[in-house]
Amino acid sequence: MDVLSWFQEWYSQQCDGDWEHDDRITIQSLDNPGWMVVINLLDMELEDKEFESLKIERSENDWLHCKVETRFLEGPEVLET
Repeated sequence: MDVLSWFQEWYSQQCDGDWEHDDRITIQSLDNPGWMVVINLLDMELEDKEFESLKIERSENDWLHCKVETRFLEGPEVLET
């Protein structure tokens, strides 16, 4: 399963008639180029779960950073060219 299909499936599983109406997910481009996803974890099963920050840097043009900060999952900040 590719990342987009997985993300669509995960999002669909979260929808309960209410959850999806809040500002839950933001996807934006970065200037290096790349993109960032921010997920609001408030009132989710994942809200109080521990998450160890993740930083994978395969090369200058291929990297991934993920972290949870103030109940927001920030990442992946991904650069792939």
